[in-house]
Amino acid sequence: YYIEYFFSKISGRIIAISEATKTTILDETHFYQGDSDHIVVIPNGVPDAENKRLKLPKSNCPLRIGTIGRLDPHKGHEDLLEAVASLSVEIKQNLTISFIGSYSPEDYERVHRKINEFRLSEIVTICGFVNKPINEILLNLDLLAMTTKDFEGFGLTVVEALNTGIPVLATSVGIVPELLGAKYPLAVRPGDVEAITVAIETYFELDEKISIITPEIRRNLQKYDPKNVSTSYREHLVG
Repeated sequence: YYIEYFFSKISGRIIAISEATKTTILDETHFYQGDSDHIVVIPNGVPDAENKRLKLPKSNCPLRIGTIGRLDPHKGHEDLLEAVASLSVEIKQNLTISFIGSYSPEDYERVHRKINEFRLSEIVTICGFVNKPINEILLNLDLLAMTTKDFEGFGLTVVEALNTGIPVLATSVGIVPELLGAKYPLAVRPGDVEAITVAIETYFELDEKISIITPEIRRNLQKYDPKNVSTSYREHLVG
């Protein structure tokens, strides 16, 4: 409390990288005694993708789903596995799942046990760290799945995927609500395994998958353009 009180006295503003981060600061700390006027949201800048996907698989065609991030428990890999296990045989036969990201031996064993428990070893691969540009990794996916179970300050990979033209299935943490909006069909509550299953089914059956990245989402992506972010910082500092 005293450290937060001290820094509240010597600083004029806190810059939060998302509305979720701002809310957490207000709810979980004592900065500025909860005065929201002292907390400004300016997101991280995310460069546009060098190469973009212009076409995605039609309905009922094979899908490559990927999750990018460490195999930490709060990242929700096990929720995704449980959701996939509930899919019909037809859909599972047309899916491949890649877990891309580093891991500890303990986390590898934990996730690997779940893969075997749900009998998904033929379609799920734990890739580990992949030493390639993120754009290249994303271009080899048809859907990014980010099923984080709790707090996420931002959501960099979500923006990178959408910039590449890859739709995302994501839990409503970090920037997901403000970026994707309330009606986005592939946004689910954290930990809602049934909703993840339904989202995959919805996407699998969708014929024009690229249409899920709506004009509104594309407009929302503009605020993460580094030029717009730098303008926001400049206006804030000058103002």
